Amino acid sequence: MRKISRILVLALLLLSVCAVAADYPQWRGINRDGVADEAGLLDKWPADGPAQLWVAEAIGVGYSSPIEVDGKTYITGMKNENAVLTALNSIDGNILWQVQYGPSWAKKQYAGERSTPTFSNGKLYIMNPEGQLFCFMANDGKQVWMVDTQKDMGARNITWGLTESVVVDDNKVYCTPGAQQCGVAAFDKNDGSLIWKTGDLGKSAYCSPVIVEHNGKKMLITMMDALICGIDVTNGHIMWQAKHKAAYGINAITPIYDDGICYVSNGYKLGGRALKIAPEGSSAQEIWTDKRLDCQLGGLSYSKGLIYGIGQNGNIIILSIKTGKVIAASEPYAGKGALVMADGKLFCYGESSKVALVTFDGSKFKLCGNFDIKLGEKEHWAHPVVSNGKLYIRHGDFLMAYNVAK
Repeated sequence: MRKISRILVLALLLLSVCAVAADYPQWRGINRDGVADEAGLLDKWPADGPAQLWVAEAIGVGYSSPIEVDGKTYITGMKNENAVLTALNSIDGNILWQVQYGPSWAKKQYAGERSTPTFSNGKLYIMNPEGQLFCFMANDGKQVWMVDTQKDMGARNITWGLTESVVVDDNKVYCTPGAQQCGVAAFDKNDGSLIWKTGDLGKSAYCSPVIVEHNGKKMLITMMDALICGIDVTNGHIMWQAKHKAAYGINAITPIYDDGICYVSNGYKLGGRALKIAPEGSSAQEIWTDKRLDCQLGGLSYSKGLIYGIGQNGNIIILSIKTGKVIAASEPYAGKGALVMADGKLFCYGESSKVALVTFDGSKFKLCGNFDIKLGEKEHWAHPVVSNGKLYIRHGDFLMAYNVAK
């Protein structure tokens, strides 16, 4: 009887997912803007939170987030000081395969994997904390190629390990060695051969870049340890750069871009700034600054001209990208942490161990449910993910999936 009930629950879940289906193939969502392409999600959670679908353990410890594509969930972790990539069945959480990909970050501070894999055309791309860039087949984990950016390009490691969720676009995969002779590089995504590299831009700074289209021309925008820059994706030419130095070299937030404006945010009470990129993309000038949204690690969500993020005091701050005006500020529902937007709702996961569902109606915030994460150890730093009607929360060696579909 229990087996029949389980099959029925899974069937109903599949039906609900089909109505709201949207994969989440890379860091911070399909456009890297912290927005999941979902609809039909719960408006309010039960008192003890949404129904838990499954828990997967033995994925290895770490702070990275999962991705979901074609019914499979992929996540990284550290086992016995090795970096491990795991594929799971998205419906029941069963492990399908695991592969190692070089050394993980086994130092005293914050040991574990930190980078999220990127899916493109049946392959997965991932870089470990020692700068080794890998390509695997998504169906079985078979390694396709590997480039060692420390050995081959002089990549310089940083205080808490190279931390970048690489971006893939067209036939290229981009990463940030932060070497003296190679700040950013583009490789052929099929065989790992080098296509272009920039000169010295400083050290890597924990930033996962974004590719945008600026007046019909594609540009990679990223942050190094002391600057923001825009790079021509066709040839690696530095189109523009601006000084931007952060405490401890932590420029970790993926930039937000819209209509010629690039916005970045930093923690340690530095706050954020917006730059207006010249129409031809040859320069960028600061147009406003803001101290309230001092987002350190938790990522930004962007929708309809508004930037959403959590500051170091744990408050959700909403800014206008055009003016920098603070539209609203919430109480600290989950505390300092990360958020992602889905179906117009904010899914927050804080260092307090709390997960919160929050809505904003244009004038005020509303808490629509919360619960505590009790499994796992160490810091609650992994970003929440919403995909195909499921909310994913990762803590340490555990990945949990919850049904948030109506």
